[in-house]
Amino acid sequence: MDLTHWVGTVGISAATAAAVAWAGAKVVAGKWLDAQFTTRLESVKLEGQKQLEATRQEHTSFIERVRFERSTLLDRSVKLNQREFEIIPAIWNAATEAHYAVMRMISRWQEGTNLHQLSEARFEAFLVDSTLRDFEKDELRAKSPYERTSYFGELQGWQRLHAANQAVVALNRASAEGTIFLQPETHERFEAFADKLRSAFQHFRNDKVFEIGRDEKGEDDPVQQYRANGESEYQALATYLRDRYWTKIDADPSR
Repeated sequence: MDLTHWVGTVGISAATAAAVAWAGAKVVAGKWLDAQFTTRLESVKLEGQKQLEATRQEHTSFIERVRFERSTLLDRSVKLNQREFEIIPAIWNAATEAHYAVMRMISRWQEGTNLHQLSEARFEAFLVDSTLRDFEKDELRAKSPYERTSYFGELQGWQRLHAANQAVVALNRASAEGTIFLQPETHERFEAFADKLRSAFQHFRNDKVFEIGRDEKGEDDPVQQYRANGESEYQALATYLRDRYWTKIDADPSR
């Protein structure tokens, strides 16, 4: 074999080896890239699954939180409504007592008792059953038979004033204790009625204590206004409460 032939053979072998090496490198590189791509793809999938799971958990937590808050608000609303239904009768009863106590106090017609027609024995029996205090009974005994009737009428006036004062105080207490549980409109209705009642009571009390004649009062006098309109104001409040809290419930058996 001459040198030229040998060199040619070596050149062909080198080229072949290079081609084989290149082909092998391509295969190895391809597998490496495939492996890297697969690894990266799995990493991306895993990261995506983690994000999806985190989003799902966050969504679930949000739903549970909303349900809890809604349940809490609903429970609170139910309790407040229940408390309101407990408070309204208490305030209404106090308003009723105060209304009729004030109406009895300011009424122009007062039922009297003719003590001058009673014998001393009957008079003493009357005193035993009366609600007069001991010193008032003694003062009444000291009066003449005809003076007893007028004086007892005065004492009854003070008793009516005392009863009205206690009833108004009870109404104020019931209103103060129940105000926060009432719907705003209901609270306003109660207060509008109570304000007129209180004004009539206060003016009448001051006039009686300071002995101011009531004949001098005009039509805008709170006492005269309550005499004329107190009962209709009371009935209007009753109608409002029935319509708002009971009539609709009775009309809907499912509630």
